Amino acid sequence: MALPFQGVLDGFDVLIGSVDQEYVEANLPQALKFAGEFSRGARQVLWPDGHGVFPGEPSFDSRLTGRQDLR
Repeated sequence: MALPFQGVLDGFDVLIGSVDQEYVEANLPQALKFAGEFSRGARQVLWPDGHGVFPGEPSFDSRLTGRQDLR
């Protein structure tokens, strides 16, 4: 579940969501080693297109598809 966050882009929210643990383990081993027992997983920031629509939503600008991998 992604949560809206304000103050990053003028006039638009961004979404902050969790990254799948399998992806974290496969691609961010150094971060896991550094965090050790304090690891809270990884987060991903998603930004909207120029109309405020996010990836995965029906009217998202198709020219931007694939620019943000959803993890």
